[in-house]
Amino acid sequence: MADKLAPRHLTMIAFGGLIGMGLLVGCGSAIHRAGPAIVLSILYAGMLTYCAMRTLSDYMALDPDRGSFLAYLGTSRRSGEEFVCGWLYCAYWTCVIAAEGLGGGMLLHQYLPLPVLPTALALIAAACALNLQSVRLFGQVEFYLTMVKLVAIMAFCAVCLGAVMVDLYHHGRQILHDLNGIDLAPFGIGAAFYTVPTIMFTMAGAEIITIAHRETETSSQTLSGLARLVTVRMVAFYLVPVLLILLILPLSSVRPGFSPFADTLAFLHVPHGKAVFDGVILVTLLSCINSSTYIASRVMNELRTHDRDGTGMAPVSFASCIMGVSAAGGMLCVGATLFSAAAFSLLLDVSGYITIVVYGVISLSFIRFATGRTLSPMTRMRAFMALLLSAGVMSAVIGGDERRSGLECFFVLVLLLSVCRVGMGRLGR
Repeated sequence: MADKLAPRHLTMIAFGGLIGMGLLVGCGSAIHRAGPAIVLSILYAGMLTYCAMRTLSDYMALDPDRGSFLAYLGTSRRSGEEFVCGWLYCAYWTCVIAAEGLGGGMLLHQYLPLPVLPTALALIAAACALNLQSVRLFGQVEFYLTMVKLVAIMAFCAVCLGAVMVDLYHHGRQILHDLNGIDLAPFGIGAAFYTVPTIMFTMAGAEIITIAHRETETSSQTLSGLARLVTVRMVAFYLVPVLLILLILPLSSVRPGFSPFADTLAFLHVPHGKAVFDGVILVTLLSCINSSTYIASRVMNELRTHDRDGTGMAPVSFASCIMGVSAAGGMLCVGATLFSAAAFSLLLDVSGYITIVVYGVISLSFIRFATGRTLSPMTRMRAFMALLLSAGVMSAVIGGDERRSGLECFFVLVLLLSVCRVGMGRLGR
């Protein structure tokens, strides 16, 4: 049997990029920062993701068989946009490897006498070994791990909905807190914009499907359709549980750095709810480390292949890319543990900006490509909407006082990659 990914595995890999520590744990910090206004953040991020993926789908339909979404970051191969945004995207998923690894180490440390850093490195090494085996084995493992996550989220929603219905039936309102006196934007409407990068960090994933185009028997048209479908499901799997958490758990009980899912189950007095959901979180962490290693290695391989075409670099294999991104993720874990946890949080902020800018560049590239072509007004409007939404949230963050350090680090990273691109271009002449 050929070492290929099945189409159903692709969808699960995309969900693996979504349902991780960012959703199950990280949304606690987002809720604490924005309050009920996080709903606006989710809708904003969802609209941006949907418009960007529809634009990417239209781009792939007009210019099929060009490659993964990285090939659509510019109007031509080996463009400056592809180089800078591609390596930014590779850095994004490398940060995810480190974040999920540290999350797994801290979670296991609560139940077992295991040191955090060695445990995190062991989890990353295990994912590296799995990815080195075969693509089909990776897809099968990821499929079942993600199925556990999806079932857990649906079970959580069912438990919360059941509790709400029972509460309303008995008219006790012991669970539902009074919504009349709640300020929907206690920290200002600007907090909804400042939280969008955090939401984007967890919502990225639909474009992952196009990364694996060479390792499936799926056409570009089918891949673009899957990307759109996954986008809608991603928004639903984020919005529904967050709405239930806001409805049941008092805002004062939301703790940054802790899972609001587990806290909600504890608030509802579900027997062993926290321990069970901690197990689910561990599964999600393993899944995300696994899928992030796959994605980052494929992105690195594609970028190195294109750079080699223009600069004469030596060929690089998937195996060396897998080991490379795993080693980079491990070094980030070491740095975050030895130096500063705040510095690692800074990397996560930068990751959100990377996703927003990548989606904006895809839209801008499509607008340039579509100049002079006969397209429907809706197609053009979606591309302009994705570009405006990307520019809007970046402008809000630039004009605000929060998260400025993360934005500065992002611009420094863009500048360094741009300088590298210019230097490599001169070497290739």
